[in-house]
Amino acid sequence: MARGAFKLSVLLIAISLFSIASQAQIGQHDASSIRLTGSISGNLRTAQGAPVANARVELLEGSTGQVKESTYTNPNGSFTLMTIPDGSYEVVAVSGLSETRERIQMRGDLATVNMTISGSRAEASRAGDRATVSVAQMKVPEKARNLLEKAQSALDKRKLEEADRYVTQALEVYPDFAEALTMRGLMCLDAKHLDEAADNLEKSTKADASYGMGFIVLGAVYNMQSRFDDSIRVLDRGLMLMPRSWQGMFELGKAELGKGNYEAALRRLNKASDLSPEQYAPIHLAKAHALLGMKNFSEASSELEAYLEQDPKSPNAAAVRESLDQVRAFVASSQ
Repeated sequence: MARGAFKLSVLLIAISLFSIASQAQIGQHDASSIRLTGSISGNLRTAQGAPVANARVELLEGSTGQVKESTYTNPNGSFTLMTIPDGSYEVVAVSGLSETRERIQMRGDLATVNMTISGSRAEASRAGDRATVSVAQMKVPEKARNLLEKAQSALDKRKLEEADRYVTQALEVYPDFAEALTMRGLMCLDAKHLDEAADNLEKSTKADASYGMGFIVLGAVYNMQSRFDDSIRVLDRGLMLMPRSWQGMFELGKAELGKGNYEAALRRLNKASDLSPEQYAPIHLAKAHALLGMKNFSEASSELEAYLEQDPKSPNAAAVRESLDQVRAFVASSQ
């Protein structure tokens, strides 16, 4: 079976309702806490001058080494880090196993940094989503592939017991079949058997480190387990392999939300929305959570309204309407 041949019909079929109503009780900004902020614009290239796409860029605070912001390079190697307070920082760019660092002093509205990364691994990040066959995939017997195709057909018809039987048979033929392990992980995730899902997906990523979907679904499971640092780690790998995966970007946004990194979460969620081939209502709910955390109540209301417009009969609709009423009341009382 070619990579990505089976459909992820159970991945991200629902999102837990975030505790957004309580966020509306946040008070107004204290003027004494406001700091001057600006942005950092940069470029990442190889030693030969070629742009490096889809590399992870982190901004570390100079005094503590803690991650302040993070992003990914665009296809032309450019990147931007927004809303950065004045101070000393270190910009770290990672592509594959290669890394480069630059110190930067933030004073004013805009700082620029041009970075060079060495090593052949940097070239691999430009591969994007091209269909490639890994050594691990080439080892999978044809019998195991045929069984997985039957499992996918059964799963599409929601014949879960039949799908599980075929997946089990495929793994009996070849226990290191990453795609079969990922499908089993998805089925466990759908059944809310999170520990079992994580176990299968961790096996998948070990069996084939180049199979991006295994990392992305594992990130979704870690999010549901509130293991947000682990989620970010595996999602970074998955998005390096599948940089246009809107599901992966959505899960990365949820992980940043879980850590309280609201601005970073909003950027990831906006990117997920751009990448998604069709509207996906839960993105609006997650964006509302991020905006409430940033105390941007007006835009949060708009995102809640968009969620209800797209999915008015969802199980979360009643709670979202109640939250929207509370946000509107808060905005009215603060005017």
